[in-house]
Amino acid sequence: MVSVIYQKRAIPLVWVVVQGRKGHFPAQAHVDLLTQLQDLLPSDTSVVLLGDGEFDSVDLQTRLRRD
Repeated sequence: MVSVIYQKRAIPLVWVVVQGRKGHFPAQAHVDLLTQLQDLLPSDTSVVLLGDGEFDSVDLQTRLRRD
């Protein structure tokens, strides 16, 4: 899920439900989620991504630096 913080509340913008085993999602699921978000935001929007260790994949990091 990706949320925007507004007046100390998290408002969900996009989310995905993935059925699978307990543990980390595949990096592609994160990339797909951020692609959905990118489609919603104006191109000049500044975004700060805050995530835990699950967001440490090389594929995701490469995608973030490219876009």
